Amino acid sequence: MKNYLPIIAVAGITVGLLLRGHQIQPERVTISFETDNAYQAPEPTPLAPQAHAQENVNETPQKVAIASPDVNKLVDYIWKAESCRGKCGIKTSLQYYCEQRGEWNELGYGGMAGVNGVKKCFKDKAEGWAFVTGWVERHLDQFKNNEAQTLCTYNIGWDTNEEGKRIPHINCTYYQKYIGAL
Repeated sequence: MKNYLPIIAVAGITVGLLLRGHQIQPERVTISFETDNAYQAPEPTPLAPQAHAQENVNETPQKVAIASPDVNKLVDYIWKAESCRGKCGIKTSLQYYCEQRGEWNELGYGGMAGVNGVKKCFKDKAEGWAFVTGWVERHLDQFKNNEAQTLCTYNIGWDTNEEGKRIPHINCTYYQKYIGAL
């Protein structure tokens, strides 16, 4: 370690000068190192045998608790993604459609195509928030706390496998934006 101290000191001074805005002129810097001692690595120490290693073989593994997703965080993301938290106000949006009727839907539930052909509007934010929170909770339960499947199903609905069976999407842009990947 003793041999590296001059290098560390020079590097520290160089960075310090650069951060302060000083330019360093390499042709004016002379660095020399003199050392009497060569570094000698210590002899490796053999590992002590672990007497207790065999004792744990028959123990039952402990279950690790996995944190449940934050439902309010998911619903808040939906609100942000669907209506900029009520600030987008695009005239072709479900938010605008419901506002014109004196109702509320800034969460995009049902989409412009609606549910069974009927656009979904709520009487107010509290009703809409409670409805979508319940939807998210049910789907997290159904998908074993899988946020990707829950958000993708909320956004683009169900996928269909080769046999024609309805299955959840396992990944989508909506989810990627939620986790900050896009």
